Amino acid sequence: MKSVKKSENGAGADSDEPGASTSLTGIGVSPGLAIGLALLFRSPASNAPSENLARVPASANNANSANTQIERERLHTAIEAAIGALRELAGQVAHEIGTAEAGIFEAQALMLEDPTITERADQLIEETSITAEAALHEAAEEQAALLAALPDPLWQGRAADVRDAAERVQAYLHPESRRGATLAERLAAVTEPVVVVADNLTPSDTVQMRTEQVAAIILEHGNATAHAAILARAMGIPAVMGLGPALFELVQEHETLVVNGTDGSVLVHPDAEQRTQAEHAIKQQRSERQAVRANITEWHLRLGQTRDRHPVPLLANVGTVADALTAAEMGAEGIGLLRTEFLFSDRATLPDEQEQAALYEAIITAFSEPARGTWRPIIIRTLDAGADKPLPALASVLRDLPPEENPALGVRGIRLQLLASDLLTTQLRAILRAVARTHAHVRIMLPMVSSVEEVREARALLLAARTALEQEGVALNTTTALGMMVETPAATMAIDTLVREVSFLSIGTNDLTQYVMAADRLSPALTRLCQPIQPPVLRAIAATVAGAHRAGRHAGVCGEMAGDPRLAPLLVGLGVDELSMTPASIPAVKQALAAHTLTELRALAEHALRATTLNEVERLLAL
Repeated sequence: MKSVKKSENGAGADSDEPGASTSLTGIGVSPGLAIGLALLFRSPASNAPSENLARVPASANNANSANTQIERERLHTAIEAAIGALRELAGQVAHEIGTAEAGIFEAQALMLEDPTITERADQLIEETSITAEAALHEAAEEQAALLAALPDPLWQGRAADVRDAAERVQAYLHPESRRGATLAERLAAVTEPVVVVADNLTPSDTVQMRTEQVAAIILEHGNATAHAAILARAMGIPAVMGLGPALFELVQEHETLVVNGTDGSVLVHPDAEQRTQAEHAIKQQRSERQAVRANITEWHLRLGQTRDRHPVPLLANVGTVADALTAAEMGAEGIGLLRTEFLFSDRATLPDEQEQAALYEAIITAFSEPARGTWRPIIIRTLDAGADKPLPALASVLRDLPPEENPALGVRGIRLQLLASDLLTTQLRAILRAVARTHAHVRIMLPMVSSVEEVREARALLLAARTALEQEGVALNTTTALGMMVETPAATMAIDTLVREVSFLSIGTNDLTQYVMAADRLSPALTRLCQPIQPPVLRAIAATVAGAHRAGRHAGVCGEMAGDPRLAPLLVGLGVDELSMTPASIPAVKQALAAHTLTELRALAEHALRATTLNEVERLLAL
């Protein structure tokens, strides 16, 4: 929890008088304001059921062998049932919420299909004679603990998915083991919207919520990349996470709460004036949301352009087939970043060449419109992984590397691919196969480039892969362009040399910001330093774009900055040619660009580049 303080509008800053309002601050993960009575809930995963520790009787070897076989059969039957239920839930979520959110549950089904957890649980049953329940719990916790210990919140969020999927299997193994009412059962009994106060929520808990039941969510744990946060945003439920272990001490059942999912604040027991202010703000919020829905309808089919019709293609960042479908629905003019590591994140082994080709083909087909012959551009980024973003499938590769005290500066991205070049060769061949099958307009992009040598070595592997496939009879009728991410200061300073080696550039503003400012973007204490509108970052972007244009190359941006309607116009003023973002951001960014002429945006950029402090840029942009 970042802060806890008594409100001056209540009993005073130092008062312990009962009923004094208290302000809590966490991480705002789903925007919006809400008022409601607290409903306290402890997730089942927070306590391992004691019956899971029961052991199979082992009075005789033959009896023990028979019992362990029964336990393994029970486990496998329950896993199959859970996979079926998850796929059914994915279909329901796709219909009611969205295809991207449905992908969360499809990914959980894939987790259970992957042999990692099942084989480990089988091993535990055989070697220690524990029940299927206990073996599953231990195997899933081992996998979840590995993910939770990783530094990147994206991978930490996968731990909750592992536990959620395992809990679903447990329900089939031992349905009577669930003690107490489920969250869904408790919500079914409420008569007015409540604020769910929990230690943590699984995606399954979250997706069962309805806005007529839940006004807001506040959690002890979690962050903006957790799947519960993603679902809350998709469902329009304000949410604050990361409030810390004191949450249950400070909030009582049925306590009135005001939750601000935008700034991460929670007001406990507001006084009359605070409540009136919140109610007024909520009415204004409803009006604004109605306007946003109207904007989506109006803007999603328009092309990205300024008021004077200067074209700025707006593309989507995707990681799954569901994301690609959502991108098409939101009017994306292409895929500017296909994060291939997300396709492999739930697997114990990397898919082979044919499997990878099928995955790429599925995303290309889901996004594009082959029936009308309008294949939109798709940029596939090669595997961006390393010790900072480790994949279970890469364990054997990473295990051979020395420990890294600072993984963000370690063997990651193109560095790892060239160190284990078979990984890159397989991926390049798979991409080329998908292009041959679909005839789509696909470009390949290299992550984390710092030197000319890296690009040349990767291009040599691409040419070799193309030659080998043609010799095998694969018809490759088009040349697949090779580009690079600009994420390092080295790349910005060597841009005139690097740009001659590639066909296009895409600036990753998230990593570029942290490297230019030498500030960990995951550190809450360094939030101000990690703003992409820091003057040094803006100058790095401007220099990169200018270098690309001098060589006649295209320069895009695919970091979070591109999807912010307050900042995207500034990027266009800096000369950026195209923007790639989360699909949901596309309509708002189209609207923001259409409000300005290119001349106005260039003048804005000139002023921003003359600024010397972050505050100056913020004032210029009226942030």
